[in-house]
Amino acid sequence: GAVLSRFGQSNHIRLEAYKETALTAIATQRAELSCHEGSISDGVLRTIGQRSAETGDARVAIELLEDSIKKAEQAGRDEVIANDVRFLAKEIGRTVEPSIVVNLNKHAQMILLALCRRLRKESEVTTGDAEKLYRVVCEEYEEDPRSHTTFWKHLKRLEDLELIESHISSRSEGRGRTQHISMPAALPGAVEKRLESALKGK
Repeated sequence: GAVLSRFGQSNHIRLEAYKETALTAIATQRAELSCHEGSISDGVLRTIGQRSAETGDARVAIELLEDSIKKAEQAGRDEVIANDVRFLAKEIGRTVEPSIVVNLNKHAQMILLALCRRLRKESEVTTGDAEKLYRVVCEEYEEDPRSHTTFWKHLKRLEDLELIESHISSRSEGRGRTQHISMPAALPGAVEKRLESALKGK
């Protein structure tokens, strides 16, 4: 009887949810087995890790990877892009509420617009590039860009609102560490349209 009762108790052990880095590693390992080299970038694999971390479930990471590969193949591409993952992950966890974007101040909106324009095509953008892109948007809207410090404060606010995520690159050459920004919880193209209409009214 003792063996059986102990066995019964073991059913109640909860498996610990996987964190983002572990899920990214699972997706990477699976991609290495099933994809041609170079067909799925580290940034896209990180997007899979970020989105599946909302459930902590390795099966979600594997499904997102497999479905993203299918989506790319159906589109006739030999490379998976971040938008494949973002589109499929719409059903998982958090998504961006339009009202959050509309209620941001003008410069935060312009920074986010700059990010969206790049992240439509790429899975990540460096903060250095993001600041340059923001200056281009400022010219477009005939606004003076805010200082570097204010730009960083806006980025932090966008991250607090979970509109963007950032991570420090460990691979960068030299002493400086590069910060990369991604947008796993939204389709940048859709957010871009909302921002452009919001900025028209300002």
